[in-house]
Amino acid sequence: MILEGNDIKIYGLVVLRQQLKSEIRGLKFRFSAYAFIKKKYGMKGNRQKVYDQFSDFVEKAIYENEGGKLSRSLTYGIKGEA
Repeated sequence: MILEGNDIKIYGLVVLRQQLKSEIRGLKFRFSAYAFIKKKYGMKGNRQKVYDQFSDFVEKAIYENEGGKLSRSLTYGIKGEA
């Protein structure tokens, strides 16, 4: 599968969300996804609260990218009805 257009942006958001999830579980990275998300998207709270907010943001971006359909939701790592 080749990513094009908005799919590239969506993929970046999903990767960032996964990095933050890994940070919550204790992994250390050179650059913190938590700090980046808080700064870029203006979210506030601890890691878990920021993760929850950002996850909703990512899901909404995927939903809008699909034209209101979650037909390829599993491609992006979201579990739900297609």
